Amino acid sequence: MYMKYVGVTHNFNDMDYTDITRFSIGRIYWFKFYEDDLGPLDDVSIGQYVVVDTCRGLAVGRIVKKSDGGINLALNAGMSEENVTRQVVDFVNIEHIVARNKLIKEVGKAEKAMCDWINKNSIEDVYTILADQSVEFKDLLYARDQLVKKLEAEK
Repeated sequence: MYMKYVGVTHNFNDMDYTDITRFSIGRIYWFKFYEDDLGPLDDVSIGQYVVVDTCRGLAVGRIVKKSDGGINLALNAGMSEENVTRQVVDFVNIEHIVARNKLIKEVGKAEKAMCDWINKNSIEDVYTILADQSVEFKDLLYARDQLVKKLEAEK
């Protein structure tokens, strides 16, 4: 059985890899994939984030290709298996940050809908609703209304 490999790029990272001396943006780097440590390569999805051991230390990348090695690797990468000396260390789970970002967007939409409702209705409607919910606000609204009546009486 051939050694398994994955092609990883740093091009699709959200992380700040603007230091060109660190990575060639858009280039595919090949890494050994040890199924004994990481599970079957067939279960790995293209686009999945991984931690890889690079010549400059650990880095996060995204899988863009898979290869069973042998002739496939030579055709895919134009290189021999001996040239691939580094490996995939682990997977990166980004489900929690994706879910959180989705919730943040939903909160923003809800807040926009609330602002739109306030803009569509009068501020007095908002005050009335608040007064129904809070005795303190009801007292403040009553005090304001009394002052407004005094102002109108002076006209």
